[in-house]
Amino acid sequence: MVSQSLPTEPVNIDLEAVFQAAAKNNKIMEINAMPDRLDLKDIHACRARDLGVKFAMGTDAHSIAHLGFMRFGVGVARRAWCEPHHILNTLPLAELLAVLNRNR
Repeated sequence: MVSQSLPTEPVNIDLEAVFQAAAKNNKIMEINAMPDRLDLKDIHACRARDLGVKFAMGTDAHSIAHLGFMRFGVGVARRAWCEPHHILNTLPLAELLAVLNRNR
């Protein structure tokens, strides 16, 4: 189930198919650390990671106070057994650019 921060009902989607397509096409998935937007649960991130999906982590910050929400995204990544090489934000610039260029 994926939800939005808007007052809508969650949408049922086939996450396995999404993760497989992301892995096959070298797509990057987001771990959004905003408490209202923690769409990718740890068990889902773990499965995507197992398939070879890489992640970008962000806070969706709209103010400086929101930057502290990063801890929630880090928590999701840790519970999913993600290591730094799974999270693009942690890569040295040259490695990050190589991944981004590969995904064009």
